[in-house]
This record gives sequence, structure tokens and C-alpha cells, in this order.
Amino acid sequence: MISGASYFFFIGLALAIVYLYLGIRRGWGSTRRVIITGTILCAIAMALVQAANPGADLTLAIIFGVPLGALLGLATAGIAYYFSRSDQRSGAARDD
Repeated sequence: MISGASYFFFIGLALAIVYLYLGIRRGWGSTRRVIITGTILCAIAMALVQAANPGADLTLAIIFGVPLGALLGLATAGIAYYFSRSDQRSGAARDD
């Protein structure tokens, strides 16, 4: 069963994913900084989601949560970067 604290951290994970995607698409800073910050936030949030469940082992939450969160963040960054570059290419093609 998921506890209330786990829901809170899950919302934090969702916000980290939204930050990562929009930060890349809207150019809220250097792409590298947004990717690094967003990936770290996703990794921490995923570990906290898993650790906040009743009966969860903190060690396993860190061992599995951090890599899963980082992969989720990197996948989100890859998708956002692809669409960002695709928009830039289509804009350049229309200008020609």
C-alpha cells in the first residue's frame, strides 16, 4: 500500500519530469545544466518514493530508486531534446 508521504514524493517526481522536459524545450538555461539538474532530481525523488512506502528497505530503495529515476530523467531529456532539435530543423527549413 502506498502511504501519503509516498504520494507527496511522487508529485515531486512528476514536477521534476515536467521541469526537465519544459526546461529543455523552452530553453530555461543551458541544456547540460537542465539535464543534470533534472536527472538528479528524478533520481532523488524516485528513491524517496520507494523509501516512503511502509516496510520499504532504505538500502533497496537507494539501489533501485536512484538508477530508475536517473533512467527516467535521461529518457525524458532525450525525448525533449529530440523534439527541440526537430522544431529547430523544421523552423530552419521554413526560412529557406
